[in-house]
Order: sequence, then C-alpha cells, then structure tokens
Amino acid sequence: ELEQVVGDFLRRGTIAGIIMWLVLVGAAFAFTPHEYFETLQGSELHASVLLLVLLAFMNGLQMTHLIVRDSGTTAFVRTGVMLGASAVQIIAMLSVAMLTFLP
Repeated sequence: ELEQVVGDFLRRGTIAGIIMWLVLVGAAFAFTPHEYFETLQGSELHASVLLLVLLAFMNGLQMTHLIVRDSGTTAFVRTGVMLGASAVQIIAMLSVAMLTFLP
C-alpha cells in the first residue's frame, strides 16, 4: 500500500517535472533575443559531443540490462522510482543535445 502511494506520487512528480522542463526551455527560446544564442565551436563542441555520447551509451547499457532482466519488456518503468530516474536521464540527454546542436 505504501509502495503504491509513493509510486503514484513519484509518477505525478515525474510528469510535473517533464512539463516544467518543457515550459522553461520553451520560454527560454521564446523570450531570449536571437543575438544572444551562440553555437558551440572547437573544444566546447567536442566536449559536448563526448558528454552526449557518454550519457547515451551509459543509459543505453542500463536500459538494455533492465529490459533483458525483465524478459524483453519495459515493466521496470512502471515503478515511480525508475520512471523518475529515466526521466531525469532523458532530460539530461536532451539538454546536452540541444546545447550541442542548436544555436
């Protein structure tokens, strides 16, 4: 019973966090003057690409391990803790990808 309550709370918190991130990123792009945007160059770009590759690789390995453990299903995402952890990692990868490829 407690596990169900905590799981529901974490799922709602995860959804709220994703919505909040989307709103804040949208607002940043909408309200920041275009002349303040810069593209990464040189070592900054290389470091950002490396970070994105490392995040994608490590999270891919972790998710693959969990999917194999659960006999090819994504049942692990049904728990609030795993859903929240996955959302945080996806937001991190999307933020780094935006930093890398968008102006």
